[in-house]
Amino acid sequence: MPIVCLEGPSAVGKTTTAAALAASGDVYVVAETNVLFARPAEETPTWYLERQVERWTMATLATDHFPLVVLDGDPFQPLWYNAAYGYRGLQSLDVLEGFYRRHVARGTLGFPDRYVLLGASESQLRAQKAGDRTRGRRHFKQHLEFIDLQRRYFEHMERRAPGRVRFVEAARVEARAAAVRDGVRAAPTVPTPLTLFDALIAWLRAHPLG
Repeated sequence: MPIVCLEGPSAVGKTTTAAALAASGDVYVVAETNVLFARPAEETPTWYLERQVERWTMATLATDHFPLVVLDGDPFQPLWYNAAYGYRGLQSLDVLEGFYRRHVARGTLGFPDRYVLLGASESQLRAQKAGDRTRGRRHFKQHLEFIDLQRRYFEHMERRAPGRVRFVEAARVEARAAAVRDGVRAAPTVPTPLTLFDALIAWLRAHPLG
């Protein structure tokens, strides 16, 4: 069964959309890392990356029991996120490439069948953030900085694997949820995960400052 990943900037509505899909009963949602796991007092350099492998395992196991599995957040997120901040205080591209390539080659981590990248204007994001009292979003202003690079990264993925990424701008949660369900149709099967991964790494190396 297909695995779809919801991505987009902070406050765009990823978690709200995932919750709406989960409430339908026929969708299994793998929550974002900070919801599933408590960070240890002494975090190893690859702790966050290892949790992405665990999330992927949860998603693949769930495909045996649910017609649709949704990942709330990209398991490859550190690739574009760290690049957006010039890798300052974060894992370098060399570290990321080594870790992820090993797991992609082993088949213990892969790309979702489809990405749904939610979008909104900065003013809309600020309004949605102000109206959401359930989450503090301490790094909201900082996260606004990665929107451009995130979109360009997924645009490049779409060029290399046509049909894998769907760009959606919808204010209503029902419309966003419908886009996720529609997005699983005719999911692409090529290129291979390792070929796509290497293409994305090459693109990131060609854009060292985001």
